[in-house]
Amino acid sequence: MINSNHLFQKKKWWWACEPVYVLSNMSLKASISVFLLRLTPSVSQKAIIYTVLLVLQLYGAIYFLIFVLQCLPPKYFWEQYTGGKGSCMNPTITVKATYAYSAISCWADWTLAILPVFLIWGLQMNPRTKIVVGGILALGAMFVPLDYLFASLYLFLFPVLSFPPLTILPLHPLLTKEAEHQQQQSYGSRT
Repeated sequence: MINSNHLFQKKKWWWACEPVYVLSNMSLKASISVFLLRLTPSVSQKAIIYTVLLVLQLYGAIYFLIFVLQCLPPKYFWEQYTGGKGSCMNPTITVKATYAYSAISCWADWTLAILPVFLIWGLQMNPRTKIVVGGILALGAMFVPLDYLFASLYLFLFPVLSFPPLTILPLHPLLTKEAEHQQQQSYGSRT
C-alpha cells in the first residue's frame, strides 16, 4: 500500500520537475541550433536547423502549457489523492502530448546530432580528424540508460547541467567583441 503523503510528495516533485525539464530542453536545443547555424554555410542545412528549432520550440511551449495547466488549480495535480478540490483534463490528452513531445524531441536530437556529419563532410581534413570532430559535434545524441531511476535522474539533470555551458557558445561573438572593446578602452586610457 502506498502512503498518501508519499504519493503527495512524489506527485508534487513530478509536477515541479517536468516543466523545468521542458524549458531547459527547449533552451538547450535552441542553443545548439544557434551554434550550428553559426557553423553552417549551406542554405538547405540552415533551413533544416530553423525547421527543427521552430517545431521544437512551438510544441515545447504547447506541451509546457498542457502539463502545467492539466489540473486547475495546478496544485490539484498533487492534492487530488489527499482530498484537494479541483479538476484535471482527461489523462489520455497528457499521455498523448507526452508521446508526441518525446517523438519530436527525439527527431530534433537525431537531426541536430547527424547534421554536423554533413557540415564536416567537405572539409579538407584527414578522415581520422573528421571522425573525431564529427563525434564531438554530434554529442547531442546521448545514450538512454536502461535503469529507469537513473534514466529519470539523467533526463532531468542533463539539460539542467548542460544548459549554462551550451548557452555560452552562441554568445561567443558578442563576448569577444565586448572583450575587444574593453581592451581598447583600457589601452586608450593609458596613453
